[in-house]
Amino acid sequence: MFTTYDSDKRIWSGPQVSPYYHESVSIGRVIYNSLLSDREHIAQISHNNGVIATNGDILDQMLKIACNLKARGFNRNCVIGIMAKNSHLLAPIIFACLSLTIPLHLLHTSLTVEELMCLMKKTRPSIIFCDSKFYDSFKKASKNLKYTFSIVTIDQKLSEVEYIDDYLQEIASGTDVKMEDVNEDTTALILNTSGTTGFPKALKLSHQQILYKILFRHEILGKDIMFLQFFDCAWFCGVMMYIWTTLTRVTRIITTHPFSIEVFFKLMKKYKPDIFFTFPSQVSEILSHMDLHSNALSSLRECIIAGSILSESMYKRFQAFLPNGKIYIDYGLSETCGPVSKYTAGNCSTYSIGKLQPGIQVRIVDDCGTNCPPGKSGEICVKSKFKFLGYYNELELTKELIDEDGWLHTGDGGLIDDQNDLHIIGRIKDIIICCPQNVLPMPIEQLIETHPAVKVACVIGLPHDVYGEIPAAAVIRKKDSYVSDDDIKELVATKLSSQNNLHGGSLFCR
Repeated sequence: MFTTYDSDKRIWSGPQVSPYYHESVSIGRVIYNSLLSDREHIAQISHNNGVIATNGDILDQMLKIACNLKARGFNRNCVIGIMAKNSHLLAPIIFACLSLTIPLHLLHTSLTVEELMCLMKKTRPSIIFCDSKFYDSFKKASKNLKYTFSIVTIDQKLSEVEYIDDYLQEIASGTDVKMEDVNEDTTALILNTSGTTGFPKALKLSHQQILYKILFRHEILGKDIMFLQFFDCAWFCGVMMYIWTTLTRVTRIITTHPFSIEVFFKLMKKYKPDIFFTFPSQVSEILSHMDLHSNALSSLRECIIAGSILSESMYKRFQAFLPNGKIYIDYGLSETCGPVSKYTAGNCSTYSIGKLQPGIQVRIVDDCGTNCPPGKSGEICVKSKFKFLGYYNELELTKELIDEDGWLHTGDGGLIDDQNDLHIIGRIKDIIICCPQNVLPMPIEQLIETHPAVKVACVIGLPHDVYGEIPAAAVIRKKDSYVSDDDIKELVATKLSSQNNLHGGSLFCR
């Protein structure tokens, strides 16, 4: 697969590949057919409780949940929300919603009540599936939302609300699941993202976008391939891997534990997975751990790294511990529905973020809005085969991101060299990328300035070897007032989600 360059228009294009599925086909229909075609395949191993699920198990659970949702009146005019860790029943819930073509809002488990309310005001989910530990957050949010919604707990029964077992009951005939057609405007998933500006937003992805991106297969697919998954479904990579492993018949190993170096090596030793998806900050932890030895990662045949930039030196160090595997570096945004480009040794002439992926066009734009030639830097602008649906009920914010010609402005500075390899050189927009989430200075600054002792605050990103950047605040106190570094850190930690924490501390200026 090759990148081509139009020297007249100064636009680069990835390979032109036709969609694998007809544009009217939903993700739910494809998942249904994949599960049905090989019912005995082991689809999922849940590390926490040892539950091993076949395709047939997941298919039966998916259909029961879908029938129960349909019987209760939920349809594609509704939105369904999920806030949950990677439990063994999460896949059937996701797949049930997709089979009914009901938009699915996937909510990060780190969201504060205020952030939760902000997102739910936009999408207004009619029903929420959540772990029991998040029930109180939704209960608090409901007091300030001007509509009612149902709650179903997944992991533990609570007396106040429905339990997932209620949705796993057989339903009388007449409520069979019909796989409806979709079009380019049909929303499949809604992801909460900071995007490149503002408070949390609800990003829409279509069935067509996802199915086009999901099936560019890696080299090693085949029987008995195992994929290790830490990221839950609210992460773009997490939900995509639930779908991708199902369609490619790769067995996924899931855990409710967040990534930790101890759990990682424990799972590597026990399951010997073939594929692992990770971030540069996690690679740094792996490389510095005492359990790392020449054979510790020998089962890995592919390691996919995304989220932020991996230095060339770290890439080489990590590759040395993968005697049987390759590293793939993905560059992309949730807004582009996955990779814009992909790097692996041998497909590029220099270390970079790789060649453009199928269906992708890129132009590099200077400060005057002019397309740049090879070797000249500017903002990376992207256009995909299928259109970006935008942010849910945020037309103006969508217009800020997508120009009138359909180009998505990433906010990343970069260039494409004369070998058609894409390089990142920094950020254009005012944003901090920390492990590997987008952190926006303005909401943190506004919060700090609510403190009665603060006159003004400015939040910046400090370079960090592991996390890329970490947020830090420069603060001017009001006359005759006092506030400490710990006071400001506590304020931010209690009001905003964890990626906004001031890991770089506060500097007090006169």
